[in-house]
Amino acid sequence: MTLVKRLWLTVAFTLGCLIVVMLLSSQQLFSLRHQFADYRERQQLSTHLQTLKAEVLSLSRADPLLEDTAPQLARVQQNVTKLIPAISQALPPASGQSFAGKAQGYWQEFAKNLRSALTIAETAPEDALSIPERAYSLSIVPLVNLIDSTLDNEQRQLAGAESAMAQAMLQLVLLVLGPLGVASVAVVLSQVLLAQRLKKQIAAMQHAADLLGEGQLGTRLPVSGRDELSQAAGHINRFLDKLSELLGTVRSNAAGSEREAQDILDLTHHVIGTTRQQAETAEHS
Repeated sequence: MTLVKRLWLTVAFTLGCLIVVMLLSSQQLFSLRHQFADYRERQQLSTHLQTLKAEVLSLSRADPLLEDTAPQLARVQQNVTKLIPAISQALPPASGQSFAGKAQGYWQEFAKNLRSALTIAETAPEDALSIPERAYSLSIVPLVNLIDSTLDNEQRQLAGAESAMAQAMLQLVLLVLGPLGVASVAVVLSQVLLAQRLKKQIAAMQHAADLLGEGQLGTRLPVSGRDELSQAAGHINRFLDKLSELLGTVRSNAAGSEREAQDILDLTHHVIGTTRQQAETAEHS
């Protein structure tokens, strides 16, 4: 595999891991968004329940003889009228209807008795004092118990929602870090292997180049695999083969020329010797 393909595969693998992380993270974040919204609604419901409990208990020991009892009743009546529907709408339909019916019944009964006490207090103060106590036992106590029961259930729901969100956050962390960790390890490992391979190939090519520089023309560059360095080594080896053939031809031609020159030189010596011998013979004659 070529170096370019290796790099492109690394890029493609990294992009694939990032896309997987983005998809999984977006899905998990979308789910967390709904969980947080539901958690906020449950917190608001718990706040309404606690406020309702505080409002009704503020009249638990109301004195019908005091002047501020009637305005206080009117204020609490206004708040309770808003809180009970808000609580019932936040609860599941069946539970909400049951809570609204019971809570409104208890509260209306208590408010009715307290108004009667306020009316009676104008003419018979002693008789009016006993009414709030009975109204508290008959209406406020069961209403508070109903609120506490609903509030306990909501607290358990909140605890379950918190646990679910914590688990979802852990899953989100794992979904993000898991693919990123795998991609990082894969990329680093591939780069280390590639670096080791390149180092080994370059070292072998340098050694071959040193041998060629020393005159060992039979040396060839190592070819391993089909990457760019191996392809370059193959081209250089083919060039060295052609160069060896050319040098062989040059040596062969040089050897032939040397033999021809030696033959000419021998022939020249022979001719000179023959001519010299003939001249000497002519002189003696």
